[in-house]
Amino acid sequence: MTNSVRKDAVGAIHAVHAAFGAPGDYGYEDPKGKALSDLYKLYNKLIAMGLIAQLPEDEPEKSLELRLAECLAAAIDTPLLRLNDISRGEEDGIALYLGSFKPEISERAAGLLEEAGL
Repeated sequence: MTNSVRKDAVGAIHAVHAAFGAPGDYGYEDPKGKALSDLYKLYNKLIAMGLIAQLPEDEPEKSLELRLAECLAAAIDTPLLRLNDISRGEEDGIALYLGSFKPEISERAAGLLEEAGL
């Protein structure tokens, strides 16, 4: 799936949410509620694909240590979850990072990256 198709799909899901609301508005057992729930699950997968697509490509000429350090940096610097109001077409919102949940892991990773010179 190309990035442009993914963005179009996300935009279309934003429009559906703005028009029809949340699955719970209909009830999760209702066909409309179930369909919306499934669509919003797809939305979450599309957003995750977008985050993965932003990660740096593996470059085999780089050392394993450097590639691991870059991967660790991306894991720290890439939001795990972004909360926004899709009904208003909000692109940006509150970003939750690894450090939001496990600050000790994030701090240790940052220390290792500093030690590696990154």
